[in-house]
Amino acid sequence: MLLDCGTVNRKRNQYLLPSAPDAQCEPGEQVAHYVLAVNPNGDSVDYMVSSHWHVDHVGANEPDYVAPGVSPIGCARSGFGQAAEWLHFGKAIDRSWPDFNDPVPIVTRETAHMRKVYDALCRRDGLMIEKFRLGATDQIVPLHSSALGFGCRNICVNGRIALPDGTVRNVLKERLEASPKSRIDENMLSLGMIFSYGRFRLYTAGDALGGFFEDALADAVEHCHVSKTNHHAHVSMTPRLVSKLASRYWINLVWDSRHSMSSVMRTLADRTLYPGERTIIPCFMPLNRRFEDAKEAWLYDVPEAVFKPCHVVLSVVDGGESYKVSCLGAKNDNFIVRAEFSERIV
Repeated sequence: MLLDCGTVNRKRNQYLLPSAPDAQCEPGEQVAHYVLAVNPNGDSVDYMVSSHWHVDHVGANEPDYVAPGVSPIGCARSGFGQAAEWLHFGKAIDRSWPDFNDPVPIVTRETAHMRKVYDALCRRDGLMIEKFRLGATDQIVPLHSSALGFGCRNICVNGRIALPDGTVRNVLKERLEASPKSRIDENMLSLGMIFSYGRFRLYTAGDALGGFFEDALADAVEHCHVSKTNHHAHVSMTPRLVSKLASRYWINLVWDSRHSMSSVMRTLADRTLYPGERTIIPCFMPLNRRFEDAKEAWLYDVPEAVFKPCHVVLSVVDGGESYKVSCLGAKNDNFIVRAEFSERIV
């Protein structure tokens, strides 16, 4: 499964982090090359999932976000559209399919782009597309083996949260009723899941954002050994959600030097929220941030391996009894291991 594949506008953002391996390789192409290097099924990927409609998660069809050249499949060479030049997908899972109107109609550069991507892949590959089913545990399943003990629970989408007792809480509706002039934030509409394998748990929820929403989301999650931070660890991850997830490893995907926000990192590192060791792994912690935050205690929870751009790889083995988090060099295709952390679940 490829969960999100976006791009960035290099002309606009003075805080943009350097591309890895280099700026000559566009994000969609680099993602595709990485998949081809590690995917046991080559260029065949069972699922493509877009967490929400922002350019850094799906791409866009505006010139500043599109790679040079003509697409061989008939869509913008951006994000998923570019990755699909090398990859073939069996099924797409989308938060608002088929009419892009849940919870409100949405027409943006991202939806225009993804409509064309879907059309192109339906023509070329017979792509199936379906809407993300909140609360489902049977939408994302293993297709090549039984993988006993594997599961995926859909916990949030479109401002709604599936609680463990089977009920659904419409947090967006509650918010609009309390503050009718509140802006509907696309980030808060992100879809989220908890993956399980035996006793192991992994949390991911796109850019789920907003203190009121993340506090509500805490009621839908359990302890997860590894969590991907919401919204690139920028103005996110409330203490209530962090204490409920109580993760041993926090993985943060970054492309902007303002990501891994210091106040958020303090929350992740706060031992009063839950006891025990934890490791915070951004895929890059640039020099200027290490200098600015040199006196911050949370920096001791960040491994030195991420002081250069890296791929972060999670491997879960032994039926979910143990797992490993690896930091691989991102400056070449050799995937040299810079750091490795192994845990056995007791």
